[in-house]
Amino acid sequence: MLKGLFTRTAKPVFIGPKPRIVVDFGHDDPSRGDMHGFAGLARRIAHKLGGDAVFVDAESLALAHPDGGSHQERLMAFFEKSGYPDILFGWSRESGNAPLARLRQNGTGLVVNSVNEKLSTHVPRVCDSPHMVAHHLSADILRFEGEKFAREYDELPRPFIAVLVADCIEPEADSQRLAEICRNYEEATVFVCTSRRSWSDFYEMFLENLKSRAAESGMGERLHVVGYDFQFHQESYGPNAHYKMYPGLLDQADHVILTGYSGSIASEVLATGKVPFATKHEWYGQMVADGLVASFEACSPDKPFQTARVTPIDITADLADYIIGCHRRNREAASGWRLPGAARKAAASPDFVL
Repeated sequence: MLKGLFTRTAKPVFIGPKPRIVVDFGHDDPSRGDMHGFAGLARRIAHKLGGDAVFVDAESLALAHPDGGSHQERLMAFFEKSGYPDILFGWSRESGNAPLARLRQNGTGLVVNSVNEKLSTHVPRVCDSPHMVAHHLSADILRFEGEKFAREYDELPRPFIAVLVADCIEPEADSQRLAEICRNYEEATVFVCTSRRSWSDFYEMFLENLKSRAAESGMGERLHVVGYDFQFHQESYGPNAHYKMYPGLLDQADHVILTGYSGSIASEVLATGKVPFATKHEWYGQMVADGLVASFEACSPDKPFQTARVTPIDITADLADYIIGCHRRNREAASGWRLPGAARKAAASPDFVL
């Protein structure tokens, strides 16, 4: 009797035979930290549930639905054709309530559009800092990319010193301090890797100054400098037509310097178990107090880098579990299914939009 009643009244946890998690990048830059967070969470959730992670953007939807309409109309047409998602990342709150109601009616259990810093507050963290956020680099990805990086640069001497340019970099002061510290090594390799918010002219000035000061200090050919200009590669080759050194560099770097501010980059460095040296350490607040970010300015010019190591920190998996729980509670509450004698009050459920 109970089995028959359950079959008639209960709804499945997922819409189709497999969970479907969709990330809509819309018109946003897929390389932005928040988008990386969405992508990483979607992949983790799909892996945990044995489902599919699907990624769309304005360009791909325009190609698939060339008849016109707004991006949201094309997105809904995509869902009508290929299936509605169980979880949707990247919804715009400006789209209004009607499309959200349509998603709910068709089985979508959760929509996620919060920025990384807000999402991170939903799970316990080893450091109570909004700068510790979800990202797209798992331990497996880091290991795989690290092996490729090691093969690509196996002829260059260690230590490998990574300079990750989040946004601002001081071409004079930062290159001067780094050159002074590098004098403490017999040989070393510096990899300067920029990002979407970096300024190419400051990056080029930093490279030139670093090479000049290394030569002046007697390092000469003993200091090897490798540069990667993200903006240049994107514009010259496109987003998927060139080797991206960043994830492999994170894995293989012996020391990491982070210039400017990026919670995503700081979190990704910590996922490797290395504590980054920040040129703007005052921007990281509690992470500095908890020993998870160090001051580049405080590094002695008379000593090599003393990089602290920690147990790799990655809240992406915990956030994926939290989001799965939110989805399940929403679907259970929507089903109206209650066992006899169970509490008659609906299961506690978060908002449909997280």
